[in-house]
Amino acid sequence: MRSFKYRDYRFLWSGTVLHSAALWMQRVAVSWLVWELTHSALFVALSFSLPQVSFVLLGPFVGAVADKINRKFLIIGAQVMMCVGNAGLAVLVYTGSETTWLVILIAMGLGVAMSTYFLSVQAMVFDIVDRKDAMNGLSLWFVGMRAISAVGAIAGGFIIDWVGIWPAFMTASIVYVLAAGTMMLIRHRPKPRTGPTVSVLSDLKDGLRHILGSRELAALLVLTTIAEAFGWGTPSLLAIFASDRVFDVGPRGLGFLNAAFAIGGMVGAAGLAAVGDFRRKGAALAVALVMTAVALAAFSQVPWFALAMVLLIALGAVLAVYDTVNTVLIQGNVGEEMRGRALGAIQIAIGLGPVGPLLMGFAAGFVGVQTAVGMGAAIVLVGAMAVSMAAPGVRRMESG
Repeated sequence: MRSFKYRDYRFLWSGTVLHSAALWMQRVAVSWLVWELTHSALFVALSFSLPQVSFVLLGPFVGAVADKINRKFLIIGAQVMMCVGNAGLAVLVYTGSETTWLVILIAMGLGVAMSTYFLSVQAMVFDIVDRKDAMNGLSLWFVGMRAISAVGAIAGGFIIDWVGIWPAFMTASIVYVLAAGTMMLIRHRPKPRTGPTVSVLSDLKDGLRHILGSRELAALLVLTTIAEAFGWGTPSLLAIFASDRVFDVGPRGLGFLNAAFAIGGMVGAAGLAAVGDFRRKGAALAVALVMTAVALAAFSQVPWFALAMVLLIALGAVLAVYDTVNTVLIQGNVGEEMRGRALGAIQIAIGLGPVGPLLMGFAAGFVGVQTAVGMGAAIVLVGAMAVSMAAPGVRRMESG
């Protein structure tokens, strides 16, 4: 727990906890609302995927901006946007004015804010803690995010089941306000940037040229796209697993499925935090991606709800390990002046992730959601092997 010696880190961590609770409550509410409106796996996948388009469109731009201005203000601005968006969804549902495409459009706006938030807050972790504490600090950040995510997902499911969807959106909106208030307590000031002042677009071009100019860093981005599309993309279809198509457990069950995935993320991040820094990070990354394929394949075929939750815990754990190690490797192999732009490149990979849920959602209409997710697991395994063969240096990478 060394990273808690940093005062500003404690506020960043606390704000992350509140933000994550609201985010997963929002995700449960959006997916269940779209399922009730359409009963279509494809539209549920769209409600998850289209908001992430902002990651590929805005990620590099936001990363370049985050290298120029105080990231604290970007974080707070993003949380205010998410507060307003959730309040708007609550009003629409309360008045009976919601339509599928309007809900998805608002969700896309929330995706813009989410992209800005995640890029800025991860970069700020590296600003606040010393480089030797980076793995510990990022792992603890993931622990806080995943632990409360489970609470938010379960709470969202129960609120929907007890009083309806609009109170879940309104509760999320209030929690976003609390998160923004906590972030305001951070006193961090960015170090002045050295060198000539150039435009954001020039920064963006330089950052992308630097990242893509390295075979290993480019390979990490490809692997991130695969993990995001078919690993992190799985929760986009959990509403169908919770429906009478598979487990028939309703919104409460949907909350528990999302919570299991979040708890797994907490377990994986906590394990890394306990281990601290270690060598052979590139090899660990490859193992985590193979284990992702195994857990995903098993989850897709299991017939029992309880066992499905166990497998989602395993899936969340290995993906959290992958995400943390991947971020540390990328951040540790670029200069300090390019941290924001490096994370912007990661956002591009994340932004391409919606291809996975869309493919699985489309396939689910023909072969069923379980078979579609199983196909996604096969793509993860084949993709990991192909990239590993094309860039064998990834397995030997360290964080600098």
